[in-house]
Amino acid sequence: MSDDAREEPAGAAPGPGELVIEGDMTIYRALELKELLLGALRAAGGAKAELRIDLGRVSEIDSAGVQLLMLVRHLAAGHGQVVHLTAISAAVRSVAEVLCLEDELGIPREEAAIPSPMPAGDSSGQAAQP
Repeated sequence: MSDDAREEPAGAAPGPGELVIEGDMTIYRALELKELLLGALRAAGGAKAELRIDLGRVSEIDSAGVQLLMLVRHLAAGHGQVVHLTAISAAVRSVAEVLCLEDELGIPREEAAIPSPMPAGDSSGQAAQP
């Protein structure tokens, strides 16, 4: 079997309320990941635990992956559960920033990514002339 054809594990569940996602979170794995995420959400709910999803090993994410994360957070909120995304990989952070979904996904903004406010009274966006 070639390296390109090998199957990467979708994730691991160390215990109720914990899930580690590995590899790609793309349309090509959407069904697999949906089943994994919803199963982890059910297990966390049954254990009366919050669900912590470790995204530190996610190498690529597309809109399908983002939709799955939003789905899990939405379903959890509807059942009074809490989902925390942890160890956010650079790939996940980058896509969340481009789509302006950090708040929706509960991803803390990095200091460098937060634009500084403009001085009061200046709406032109240009630097003041001395």
